[in-house]
Amino acid sequence: MNTKMERRGESQEKRYELPYIPSVLTMKVFLKITEIGESVKKNLEDVIRSKTEGRCIAEGYIRPRSIRLMTYSSGKVNGDMVEYHATFECMLSHPVEGMKVECVCKMINKAGIHAEVIDLDEATKNTNIPIIVYIARDHHIKNHLFENVAENAKLVVTIVGVRYELNDPHITTIGRLVENRTTHEYGKTTAPKKPIRIL
Repeated sequence: MNTKMERRGESQEKRYELPYIPSVLTMKVFLKITEIGESVKKNLEDVIRSKTEGRCIAEGYIRPRSIRLMTYSSGKVNGDMVEYHATFECMLSHPVEGMKVECVCKMINKAGIHAEVIDLDEATKNTNIPIIVYIARDHHIKNHLFENVAENAKLVVTIVGVRYELNDPHITTIGRLVENRTTHEYGKTTAPKKPIRIL
């Protein structure tokens, strides 16, 4: 009986999807005169991908291989270039305070835990890291959950601080430890605290 209950609990373990949302964005794109013609759509898409995928833009981190060009304006000559306004869809990551994410512990030092949200592209087998999470030791003093974390452990954290700049390869966050999925340990439920802002 107990075994059945334990298995049922394991099967009901909450899954945390990768922190992406389908988004529609617009962008001003410039092409050379020689890039205009039958392949203009492909060239516009290639330029957008090269400038956005796998890095941070103003709206957040763009997942590689997720951009699809939807529409684009008529070209407008601007010097020796042709200007277009393109609308495209993509998978965007923009974590906010209070969001829970699943990550993997990569390093533990005196300051705390360095963890990463890992996104494996099944088609290419490439690994993308949209979010890096720092779990500060100072925020987990005498916390058994924090003390029992080992490298490569799967963790669940609550985001309490977010920072990124244009062209950063990842979004940097600060998190509070909620769960160790490797040891099946949970943190104590506490009242919400004031969000920590990264200056």
